[in-house]
Amino acid sequence: MSQFLVRAAGEVIDRPRWSGLWMWGLALAVGLVVGYVALVFRWLIVYVELLVFGAVGNDLAQHMPALPWYARLIGPIVTGAIVALLLRLGTTIGWGKYPRPYGLSDLIAARRLREPIRVSTLSLRDSFFSLLVGIVSLGGGASAGRECPSMHVGASIALLPGRILGLDFGQRRILFGAGAAAGLAAILGAPIAAIILVREVLMPRVRLQALAPVALAAAIAWLAARTGGGVAPVIIFPATGAVPVIAHLASPLVAGIGGLAAAGLVVLWNQLPRLVDREVAARKFPVWVLPVVGGVLTGVIAVGFPQAIGLGYGALQTGASGGYSAALMLVLALAKSGATAVAFAFRFGGGRIGPALVIGGLIGAAFGALFGSFSGDYPAAAYFGIVAMSAVLAGVLDCPLAATVLALELSGSPEVAAATLAATHISVWIVRRLTRERLPEEEKRL
Repeated sequence: MSQFLVRAAGEVIDRPRWSGLWMWGLALAVGLVVGYVALVFRWLIVYVELLVFGAVGNDLAQHMPALPWYARLIGPIVTGAIVALLLRLGTTIGWGKYPRPYGLSDLIAARRLREPIRVSTLSLRDSFFSLLVGIVSLGGGASAGRECPSMHVGASIALLPGRILGLDFGQRRILFGAGAAAGLAAILGAPIAAIILVREVLMPRVRLQALAPVALAAAIAWLAARTGGGVAPVIIFPATGAVPVIAHLASPLVAGIGGLAAAGLVVLWNQLPRLVDREVAARKFPVWVLPVVGGVLTGVIAVGFPQAIGLGYGALQTGASGGYSAALMLVLALAKSGATAVAFAFRFGGGRIGPALVIGGLIGAAFGALFGSFSGDYPAAAYFGIVAMSAVLAGVLDCPLAATVLALELSGSPEVAAATLAATHISVWIVRRLTRERLPEEEKRL
């Protein structure tokens, strides 16, 4: 058996000298700590939601339309002003002239661990300050996901014992993946999908046998988060039961629609932030003021489409249960896409995973509502919502296996997961053919 680990660049890295119980013990500690940090992160977002909008979690989508229009408008504006002040403070602690919160793209850029911690995005000080920006942003209505900030802080925490104990590169990289997987497992409630996503996105060249500490950390973090977050998954889909053959035959069409949507999202979410950055640089506008502008734009979207702001899981859950019409779900998917682009371009905290799930799920549920109206009485909105949700996530992050496993964990149906496996690969193929945009692999800190 080979005694080497191979990095994405083709360089050969010695297998960690001390593995076994040593790494298992560190992984257990990392999972426990990151799980409770993610739990606190989740509840702080809930607390900010309660302060700003008077409702929390999945109930927010039902509560927002009942708020006066000015309350929907003012909440994101005030949140944007607070985020701007935090970014201004970030410039004084070393974030430079272009401060921004961190997420999955920073983990991809730093996964080779070439830079010292103090000049990377992985220092504990910067990571927790970025997490604070994410709490204010997501609790105040920014249309982004909490998964990527949780992964980032998890990886930063996991690297601490490597620095203290002087571990070698191989051990530190395993801990890096363990922290990221723990953060995702705790916040999303899907430990197996978290392990696979880390393998596909952050550690593509690491042997599967070396991922045992990563799996342990994800499982422990998931269990730790359950102690304070209940047993319910982040999205509750209606049971799909026995899916008719005609629905399975239609799933490739939904996969194609999801792939096209994912390609559009990749371009939009990458290009709009670059366009805003170019305009800011040309006009010498202070970057830390951008969240104020983003808060105004988010508030305007909230006035017209209140279900599209915030995390959005409640809107997806309602749509998959038949609570929205097909037309409304498509409109909400478009509004959510734009609101998420605003969040990324104007320096709000949050990541891509949550919005990709919600947008894909709404598109699939809309298709299911139309399809089920003439094909029979079964939960078509839930079935196609899961398929399209996974297809869009796979296309956005280039992670077909992780998206499939997530569908299995959320639906509990191997039948649905089998259809999703084909759909995710179709989506990834479409995105690769239509766009060369990817999450940055070697992005330098601005």
